[in-house]
Amino acid sequence: MAQGIPTETYDRIVQVANELYEQNGREKMPTVDDVRRAAKADMNTTSAVMREWRKQQTSQAAPVAVPVPAAVQEAFQGALATAWTEAQALANEALSAAQKGWDEERGEADQLRAEMAEAFESQGLELEAVTQQLADEQKAHQATMESAQAAKQQIDELERETQELKTRLATVERQAADRGERAEELKAELAEARADAKEQRKEADRDRKAVEKQHQEEKRSLESQHRQELEKADATAGELRQRLDTLTGELAQVKARAEAQEAQHQEQRQKAEQEAEKAAERVAAAQQDREQARQELAECRERNATLNGELTAIKAQLAELKQAGKGSAKK
Repeated sequence: MAQGIPTETYDRIVQVANELYEQNGREKMPTVDDVRRAAKADMNTTSAVMREWRKQQTSQAAPVAVPVPAAVQEAFQGALATAWTEAQALANEALSAAQKGWDEERGEADQLRAEMAEAFESQGLELEAVTQQLADEQKAHQATMESAQAAKQQIDELERETQELKTRLATVERQAADRGERAEELKAELAEARADAKEQRKEADRDRKAVEKQHQEEKRSLESQHRQELEKADATAGELRQRLDTLTGELAQVKARAEAQEAQHQEQRQKAEQEAEKAAERVAAAQQDREQARQELAECRERNATLNGELTAIKAQLAELKQAGKGSAKK
């Protein structure tokens, strides 16, 4: 057995070679690349074991011992000259047999070299495919980073719009307070000028209080909804950043493993394929996360539009209240 090769690996390669040889009807020896793939071993180890295995097959086919030919016995019995002639003939036959065996062994070696060259070329193509996959993953990662940056900008814009909405709410509150004070003044003037309008003023006062109460409730509801939306948007942005950081670390690990595999591609090609598959799955997961973030941002925009519509309705109600107050003052 070749030195430095684990017994388990050696036995597995020999077993696979025997199985493939039997499948070929013992007419054609299996190639190194076929044995390597089936045994899941590296190229150097498989090549060393296959050289010994092929020598064993050749040695098994050669005769172990050659009996003394009858012609030699007769030659020695007859005459020394005749024996010498027969010995030379046998030596020539042995030399021819040795030459034939050497030619066969050299043919086997040439075939083995051709198979190894073909296998190395196949591994080179596979390594090139893995490298291309890693490049595609890097492009996808860059696109994800750009998408996350765009999502952050959208979140900042949403925060700015929310701040503006809070400012508008404060303005509406001040205007409502001013209108409340003016309404009190109007009530005093109407009480002094028109005693017969007391019931109408009471009704107007009740309506104003009901509107103010409704306004306060709607304002609290809007502020609560905005806080919830902002908290949810912040949580979503945090999750996105965390996922992107995780993906960046994983891609860096994949790249490091790929560089190590490029230096030792003969022993690590199998692991590179597995890492490439995992990286593809992570990229797919990152794309799903990015799509989910887009959907969440779209929902935030829709909710913001709804809030703006509600604010517009409140402004309209306040304008109607103000107009009603002016109408009552004129009366």
